[in-house]
Amino acid sequence: MQCYRYLAATIAVSNTLESLPGLSHKLPPGVIANWMDENGIDAEDVLFASTDTIKALIEPLVVRNQPLLLAA
Repeated sequence: MQCYRYLAATIAVSNTLESLPGLSHKLPPGVIANWMDENGIDAEDVLFASTDTIKALIEPLVVRNQPLLLAA
């Protein structure tokens, strides 16, 4: 069950990342999961969060890590 929760959280972050300007391509779930881990984003923090809450959480991280995400 824990794997499904983590996958759902990864998909939620992925969908939010795709809605941000500058990231036009879909990143593989493994890249998103590693990025979440490297930035201390816990699956429980985003699993039941709204899109706006997730966006507020990840937007500052994207600005700092954008070259890494674009290279993926």
